[in-house]
Amino acid sequence: MENLLKCKLDEIIKLKSTKLAQQEQVMEIFVSELGWLVLLLDDVEVVTDNWFTSTKYNQSQFLHDENGVFLTLRNVYVKNQASDHTENNPRYNLIFDEITLFTDKIIACL
Repeated sequence: MENLLKCKLDEIIKLKSTKLAQQEQVMEIFVSELGWLVLLLDDVEVVTDNWFTSTKYNQSQFLHDENGVFLTLRNVYVKNQASDHTENNPRYNLIFDEITLFTDKIIACL
């Protein structure tokens, strides 16, 4: 079982590297009982017409153990359900400053 979790975590890290190489900014993971979580691969700033109301999102950080049992994520977001981004309606909402997930609870990655 531990080997399976290690392989799963390795694939998640490989997907992250691939997305970075393709200069993508977002990675999403589906976690059992939590739903889709958004992980930012780079700092993102959304500037509106008024520079003072721009929104900055901090890059998510990935920390994991060598056995692949858990993955700790910092700066975890969810997509805002509203379709339009405005200064009162940001693109993402920070849901966790830090969360530790068991690898077997991660169901899918995009």
